[in-house]
Amino acid sequence: MDVEVDTEGRVTSATALPPIMLVPPIKRSPQPARLSPFAERAITEMRSRTYRPFERNGEATPATFQDYVFFLPPERVPSVHRPFPEIHDWNTLRIGLNRGTCFGSCPAYGLEIRGDGTVKYKGEAYVAVTGEHQGSISRKDLETLLDLFRRADFFSLDSKYSRDNISDGQTTRMSLAFDGYNISVVDYHGAQAGMPESAEQLIGAIDLYGGANKWVRGDENTVAALNRENFDFHSQEAGAVLAVAAREGDLKAVQDLVAAGSPLGVRMTRFLGNPGPPLRSAVENNDIQVLEFLIKAGASNNDLAAKTAALDLAVQIERKEAIALLRRYVSGTNN
Repeated sequence: MDVEVDTEGRVTSATALPPIMLVPPIKRSPQPARLSPFAERAITEMRSRTYRPFERNGEATPATFQDYVFFLPPERVPSVHRPFPEIHDWNTLRIGLNRGTCFGSCPAYGLEIRGDGTVKYKGEAYVAVTGEHQGSISRKDLETLLDLFRRADFFSLDSKYSRDNISDGQTTRMSLAFDGYNISVVDYHGAQAGMPESAEQLIGAIDLYGGANKWVRGDENTVAALNRENFDFHSQEAGAVLAVAAREGDLKAVQDLVAAGSPLGVRMTRFLGNPGPPLRSAVENNDIQVLEFLIKAGASNNDLAAKTAALDLAVQIERKEAIALLRRYVSGTNN
């Protein structure tokens, strides 16, 4: 969809775009592509949306951009209903979530929430914090999460919801075990295969109540969680955590990590989720305040190559505000 919004983020125009023929048939002229049969419904949906206002130089401004409307098949209702049993021994409770790798930059990690409130995390790739770490969940939140499993009729769901004709996605497995029961559900583009929305929402709920965000992306709880483990904030690993938080655009996490001593100019090769130096990473998110903060803090201040690489990326992805900031930083006239 081509979309136009006003200064309050209200949609003023929405136009459905025809499919793009990337490689036309050999020796044939490309034929005019027809609009999707869902185009009118997509326009109606788009016009009902309100976006967070776009800003330029701190003031709200009209904007033109592209967005998507997705149409999914009907939910696949469970063919057999299996009652959700009551828990007798909470110490046997295990709620699991495992997100695998994909052909892109999908965060890969595992999360296990136990009946005693312990949360076990293991970060593998494309996450802020790798390795094994531990957190906790309150009994009230644990009961709320378990009730979401009950509302989703988890024991009645299919064992797998998959689009098998797609080969580059992420496989997510959620599981629930207690009192000898052990049920798991695999989500591989599950919504496109009729996975019920209540089941799809469970994945986000496990992340939310398990506090995964502080390890996966970095947030206001990251430093406190790592402090409890006597994490070395002056290490190269801490620089990688800062870089991911900068890439994800969480200003509070970035500020906390810098205050804790995370290195601002660590030189890192970009692989397996390692985003490179924090300065370059900050260019990739849409919050210019993160980049401004890192520049003021002196990120890569004595590394011209790192500053130039950040500027090159800003030019490549056309981030005008970042370009202006980095040009001054590279030239030494940013004060």
